[in-house]
Amino acid sequence: MKPSTRQFLLFRSGALKLLMPFFPQGTKASIDLKTVKKVIVVTDFRLGDAVLSAPALNALKKALPQCQLTVFCNRYSADVFGMVHSVDRVVIYRNKRKYVENYKILRALSSEQFDVAIDLVQDYPLASALWTLFSGARYRIGYDVHGRGIFFNIKIPRMRTRTHVVDEMLQTCRKIGITPDNDVPELAVPKEAKEFVAAQLINAGILPDERVIAIHPGGFYATQCWMPERFAEIAKLAIEKFRVHIVVLGTEHDCDRIKIITDSIGNSCIELLNCSLPNLAAILSRVDCLICNNSGALHLAAAIRTPTVSTMGPTVAERWWPQGEKNIVIRKKLPCIGCNSGVCRIGTHQCMRDITVEEMLVAVRKQISIS
Repeated sequence: MKPSTRQFLLFRSGALKLLMPFFPQGTKASIDLKTVKKVIVVTDFRLGDAVLSAPALNALKKALPQCQLTVFCNRYSADVFGMVHSVDRVVIYRNKRKYVENYKILRALSSEQFDVAIDLVQDYPLASALWTLFSGARYRIGYDVHGRGIFFNIKIPRMRTRTHVVDEMLQTCRKIGITPDNDVPELAVPKEAKEFVAAQLINAGILPDERVIAIHPGGFYATQCWMPERFAEIAKLAIEKFRVHIVVLGTEHDCDRIKIITDSIGNSCIELLNCSLPNLAAILSRVDCLICNNSGALHLAAAIRTPTVSTMGPTVAERWWPQGEKNIVIRKKLPCIGCNSGVCRIGTHQCMRDITVEEMLVAVRKQISIS
């Protein structure tokens, strides 16, 4: 975190504490879970966070089978929540900066008289905390981080240890007396998306019984990304040694990386850009293995039980390790590993450069069970 950001958050925390008397704290009594009929969960997530929230949503629904579970989220993550079996309804907000419009949406929703509102965002942004307040729910649960606690009447203190994101979100359940019994995300891929993707692959010359490896070279920060030239090299080796088809995935943000890969491989790969999330999930459910960086695509693949081989560098392993048993992570032991920085502090990108094509290829061979 930049010093200027840290100073701003300290100032904001103090200012929000002064405003606490003006915010309705309401009841702090324990919740009688048997009486809960309507729950709204508020998020402001990217793809990976949305996928990793599934265990918390499933734990809520399992403990409260009688409740209607609504998720209020951004347009991009809405499709993820549509694949979580426990979610009854998804409501999309306009834009996280359009507070007036979102306030109107939530005030309309508040007429439904939610019993419980839960903010799953664990960091400092205020938008989701405000939306939790605007929901009008009697019980408002969220993380007391950098002054956000004034918007909640059931507060979760900031965890001082590096805890996995899944477990941290499950704290919202434990705080109201729910004991989760599963911490592995699980998503259901829509049948229509599977059929659409199957037809696309057949049109591209890939038969249903042929092996396919997907490559997703992107990541939120450049420091999280393995070199595209090495993705290209492993793709060519996989074609040669394993006789597989290669599908390259990504968005417009990954175009430069993808071009390096596709230019190197030529016509031996299929490029699929800007897939909708259901279609991306369907592709990942079809392939034999995903090769990628630590990214939303990784967590999406893990949640639908697709074997993965991924790199990990500056990412904090304790928080972002892929969940499940079908994931191999290649990570180097360096003094600076896990720095969680978007810019390499020593200027070498060594945590990524030290990951070799050969060790990635060994992991891929293991994942697709080729002797």
